[in-house]
Amino acid sequence: MLKRIDDIEIPADNPFANDLLDRKTIAENLATLLENTTTPYVMSISAPWGQGKTTFIRMWQQLLENRGFATAYFDAWSTDYANDPLLAFIGSIEASISANDSNATQALNGIKNALKKVIQASPKIALNWARRGGLHYLTDGDSSAKDEIDALSEIGAELVDKEMAQQLSVRKLLDEFSEKLSELGQTLGEDGKPLVILIDELDRCRPDYAIELLERIKHLFAVPNLLIVLSVDIENLGESASQVIGFSTKNATGYLRRFIDIDYRLPLSLASRIIDTKLREADLPEGFY
Repeated sequence: MLKRIDDIEIPADNPFANDLLDRKTIAENLATLLENTTTPYVMSISAPWGQGKTTFIRMWQQLLENRGFATAYFDAWSTDYANDPLLAFIGSIEASISANDSNATQALNGIKNALKKVIQASPKIALNWARRGGLHYLTDGDSSAKDEIDALSEIGAELVDKEMAQQLSVRKLLDEFSEKLSELGQTLGEDGKPLVILIDELDRCRPDYAIELLERIKHLFAVPNLLIVLSVDIENLGESASQVIGFSTKNATGYLRRFIDIDYRLPLSLASRIIDTKLREADLPEGFY
């Protein structure tokens, strides 16, 4: 009978109790690194598919919480059907926060309200039509054409002024959003520890979704009291992203690394260690193993 492998149990008091790959020391060292890292910061935990990144991240998340970090977990693959990764990302943070924490809820509401203002204040304005119209009427010696061009130029200048004013307004609203996000991190962590947001399965997402999420994180979530951890196969993501951004795989991977401050490579798991452990647990007849 074919059967899905059950998720590994992660006891709250000993999250690496069922770790078959002996990665507890790695997790502890990385936790110490985070305790001594200034924010904002983006770290990646990188390994090829099938090397247990998700299990490690889940165990490490519990260890971090045991050491006083506030954490939020975001499964990017489960939301890559969405049009805007930012909204899904904010939703995952909200789901990770206890409803009984009134200070955190207040800070989160401030983030959501600031985000609504940003969305409402940034509709796209197309200026190209004015330039195209001007070229259409550009006829030598035609005074009426010159009048049309002058009129279009005035309209274009007015639109540019409005666009610049709008961008300034949006920038202020983005600053407000970042401030509220920083306040949330400060509210949740113990003893000044930052909020750690763990983003998993990014390399399984649609390439355009993954890239947009990375861009949003780097530009909007680079705030004090916040650490971002990406669980990802960066080479595989670079290979798929190359088809979207038009770079070679090597250059696309380099492009993706610009979003990451430090890339930690998980040591490859030893399949023999897992097989040996499972055989010992299988209660096989004497002499079989």
